[in-house]
Amino acid sequence: MVSFTPEFGPATPSGPGLEVLLDAHGTVTSVNHIRGTAVPSGGQTLQAIGADADKLAALAVPGSKLKVGTDLLDEGGKALKTGSTTDVVNGGPTLVQNGRLNVTARRDGMVRTNDSNSFFYGWVHKRNPRTFAGTDAHGRTLIVTADGRQTTSLGLSIKESADVARSLGMVNAMNLDGGGSTTMVQDGRVVSSPSDATGERPVGDALVILPGRKP
Repeated sequence: MVSFTPEFGPATPSGPGLEVLLDAHGTVTSVNHIRGTAVPSGGQTLQAIGADADKLAALAVPGSKLKVGTDLLDEGGKALKTGSTTDVVNGGPTLVQNGRLNVTARRDGMVRTNDSNSFFYGWVHKRNPRTFAGTDAHGRTLIVTADGRQTTSLGLSIKESADVARSLGMVNAMNLDGGGSTTMVQDGRVVSSPSDATGERPVGDALVILPGRKP
């Protein structure tokens, strides 16, 4: 179940499922039995698929109010306390943890049984362009971009990415987006070789390093 606010953009992703529109006061104004609509100004939408669509349909009655909340849970399902130093990163799998190789592809659902398209082989085991980041024993942040899918740059498997991270001294490291999205820009200039035939791919996520302020 996903909540979309105007900050996401003018319209939500389309597809099968259920989408509920809420105004600025949390009142249900519409229930759509397919996903994809304009985000109401000052309000939000709720999308759900699968069994969650049935749960949402039972709650979302036009004219009623819904209170939407969010929680950040740990691996055990317990709520995490956040503070001013809390960061949330969208990525995976883990590559290195506490100085040891710890590839969590299976735990993160990347090893799929009865998968005719072999997602594990194509994305995890096969060499692809990769972007990953981590910290070393001194607390310094390291970011790696590895080109791939080209005759001059083959790329890395997830296991090889973990090996490279450890060889660079990372004690904790995580894989981020890869493939055609892997791009490194320095001073406004692309310094890597994106694998898409069209060149640099438009993406919504980036790690940005800015010069520090002098005291």
